[in-house]
Amino acid sequence: MALLKHKADGQRTLATAVDRALTEIGFFVVVGHGLEWSRIEAAAAICREFFDQPQAVKEAVANHGVPFKGYLKIEEAPGGLRVKTRAGQWVGAPIVDQGLVVNIGDLMMTWTNDRWLSNMHRVVNPPCDTHHSIRRQSMVYFVNCNPDARIECLPSRQSRDNPPRHSPIGAGEHRRMKLAKSAQVVTTSPTLRS
Repeated sequence: MALLKHKADGQRTLATAVDRALTEIGFFVVVGHGLEWSRIEAAAAICREFFDQPQAVKEAVANHGVPFKGYLKIEEAPGGLRVKTRAGQWVGAPIVDQGLVVNIGDLMMTWTNDRWLSNMHRVVNPPCDTHHSIRRQSMVYFVNCNPDARIECLPSRQSRDNPPRHSPIGAGEHRRMKLAKSAQVVTTSPTLRS
């Protein structure tokens, strides 16, 4: 997974690095982003406080649904975020001090006609012998398009020899389909039902 830091040699180098990372794996880590890390730490503390609440409180909040893609803060601990490459290999996301892991979603893949990869990713639990002694927490932030935005392959990414691979879709319609599919997985999977 690429580690990106804006260098003095310019935007072209940065754009090339982002393109390479998104073409090969769909994720990258950005540092030198200019965010006040103390704010990220404060938000992480609030998240930890939330997850220390009783299960009923967490479920009440989760049932309201939060329309939020990118991982703001990932803690160093065994297990963690794994990303599937185009070649089908699972690789670990690097933990970089004050680094933000960025991944794209299906709509960016549609816009780029599959040049950029929206891939499978998962979180691996810590080993069983350390499971109760390690707390792992990641903070996630999602960005969505306007619901009425039409998502279709960009003209610069298609040609007669490379026609669009995805039908146009409204961003809101796509989001509703993804949420419905997620809900179906949760209600039909015996391991995910409460």
